[in-house]
Amino acid sequence: MGMVTGSIIKFLFQSPKWLRAFLVIHWVALIALAIFVTAFCVNAAFLPLERQWPLSLWDLVLAVAGLKLFSVFLSSLHELRMRQLAGGLPGLALTHLQWALRFTPGNPELYYAWGHLLYLQGDLSGAREKYKQVTQIFPLDSAAEVYLGRLELSVGHWQEAHGHFARAYRLARGIAWNDLREWMPEAVNEAVPHRFRTSWSKLNFDQEQLDFLIQGHYLSGHFKLILQNYQDLLRDLASQNKTAYPIVLSAEQHAKVLPVLGRNIHISPVPEFPSELVRIEDTERLEASFQKDGILVLDSLLAPDACEALLHFCQKSTIWHDDHKSGGYLGSYMDDGFNCPLLYQVARELKEKLPGILGAWSLLQMWGYNHDSQCEGIGLHADAAHVNINLWLTPESANQDPEHGGLLVFPLEAPQDWSFQTLNTETERMQALIQAEQISPVKIAYRQNRAVIFRSRFFHATDQVNFKPGYLNRRINITFLYGRYQPDLKP
Repeated sequence: MGMVTGSIIKFLFQSPKWLRAFLVIHWVALIALAIFVTAFCVNAAFLPLERQWPLSLWDLVLAVAGLKLFSVFLSSLHELRMRQLAGGLPGLALTHLQWALRFTPGNPELYYAWGHLLYLQGDLSGAREKYKQVTQIFPLDSAAEVYLGRLELSVGHWQEAHGHFARAYRLARGIAWNDLREWMPEAVNEAVPHRFRTSWSKLNFDQEQLDFLIQGHYLSGHFKLILQNYQDLLRDLASQNKTAYPIVLSAEQHAKVLPVLGRNIHISPVPEFPSELVRIEDTERLEASFQKDGILVLDSLLAPDACEALLHFCQKSTIWHDDHKSGGYLGSYMDDGFNCPLLYQVARELKEKLPGILGAWSLLQMWGYNHDSQCEGIGLHADAAHVNINLWLTPESANQDPEHGGLLVFPLEAPQDWSFQTLNTETERMQALIQAEQISPVKIAYRQNRAVIFRSRFFHATDQVNFKPGYLNRRINITFLYGRYQPDLKP
């Protein structure tokens, strides 16, 4: 979306009167054109040749094209109006949505919005059926599976959510070499971009992970050629001094790493454990402390074998697709690969062990971040949820600076009217607020199997990362975010 178009849409979204005026004008124009086309056809079909209008077939083609153009405009305007009304008047919003669908019935985004509106009205069964209908109309679109997963997660259906997210990931990223049959969709997208934007961190990570998986016999020797292609590509980029973000690969360069870059290649299967994983004692004291300070630090949160299993899942699964530019770390999210039964077991047991902190909230999101050996890490931000649980997996023996490498938490909540974008991008605004309130950070040093639980709207950032080089020494943290799911209907 261009800057000018985006500004117009933003203005109309924030100005109901102007949007209503645009709707009236476009409806009048559409009706006038429809009357003209109808009259032209009647004139041409029933009147004698000498009494027909002095208009050509080309004029009719232009009028019909105008009708189509106005119908598309009207669909967009009705969609904007629907999104304006979704929060306060979902019934009226649904009326505008149905008009938008009449004009552009093949738009999948409108079907997703239909499900969102039903969810906001409390009709979970209707929303579920609408999302399922979308999977039949657009079987290769992963978004409907994502929305189904979020719906099931919001009502505590953990296993169903896991299944939907698993299918969404494979629809978007392909099927891994070692996939379980129950997670294989009937078809997947195979669209191939001619140019690909990436980073040095991502390319270097991929070749390190490929080498690790091949050496460990998790991938066959056939991948050695692709590993060599990665290494050759990195050497070529380094020789040309093309290491700064972004790196835009040519079609020829992309073709050499295409079988791996951005794709699902290997998943480490990690089932639920038969025994309890989360080790928390003296719950009442911990919950009282959280209510007072908004932050807790818990060591040895998981049984050692569970922590090790999650570490293996992160190291052996090719799920790290989210490239965070110059930050020196990669991300993976619940709806894009960071999804296994053991993660849900941990999330569920955390709710059970800490009912005074998490009992009122559903699991909103899970993600992991995988860092370069030396990097700044995740910058200052806050999360749009209620409770954040950050857990570290890599052994602390990999950390070359034992008093750092963890987390900085500023016990100051972001204002409630700050948007998701503000919470994640406007660093200077956050720093100004912290300085004005004279808030000092709580520094939590890095330790394996240490969890930091805090109010999500507290400002926080990664402490400087200085870990040993080598694939197995990469700093990996995972996050469980608890809150209330609200489908996003903003443009």
